[in-house]
Amino acid sequence: MITRRVERALVRAGNRGRRLLSILKPYEPMGQGKELLDSQYASAEWDYLRSIGEAPRFGVVSAYCRLLASGGSILEIGCGEGILLEHLDRGRFRRFAGVDISSVAVDRARVLEDDRTTFTCADAEAHVPDRAFDLVVFNEVLEYFDDPLALVRRYEPFVEPGGHFIVSMFAGIHTARTRSIWRWLESRYAVVAHTRVATHRDHLWNVKVLRVPTPA
Repeated sequence: MITRRVERALVRAGNRGRRLLSILKPYEPMGQGKELLDSQYASAEWDYLRSIGEAPRFGVVSAYCRLLASGGSILEIGCGEGILLEHLDRGRFRRFAGVDISSVAVDRARVLEDDRTTFTCADAEAHVPDRAFDLVVFNEVLEYFDDPLALVRRYEPFVEPGGHFIVSMFAGIHTARTRSIWRWLESRYAVVAHTRVATHRDHLWNVKVLRVPTPA
């Protein structure tokens, strides 16, 4: 029988191994494709995002949305089932558009649609918005892409002058990749605000507001 002390030692060893792997392979994307995401949404694997434990980070993102885009428009890349919208006072915004590659998630999000709210099933690397927005949100999505900075930069033309990006990323054991992404982003964008959110033990997120440069 494994004693509690041995069990803790095994956990620590496993965590060290995962940290080392993330350092050795810091730029490897998580590789979540459409088929996998559709399967996960269909099997309710993402339902926990509506739990009270996840409310703090959604609360921070939604608070930034209210401050930066009240009376304006928001584009969310990787919107899933529209959970961020559920945290917002929809009457405060002129328009909300969500984009996600999972057709299962988007089909569920579409029950929230109205004359100011739309959800589109599309690959974020190919999607072309039909207008500019005051705010573009990347909530736990950049880690999934081969070139996160290129993905963010392709949406610069669709941000109104004086607009912002909101980026939220997990900051736990596998942090080497996200640290690299933050360095890339902060080499191009000024950080307007930064909040570090704890939901569960060892479950931490960094949420940052980035100012989008005005085209020369």
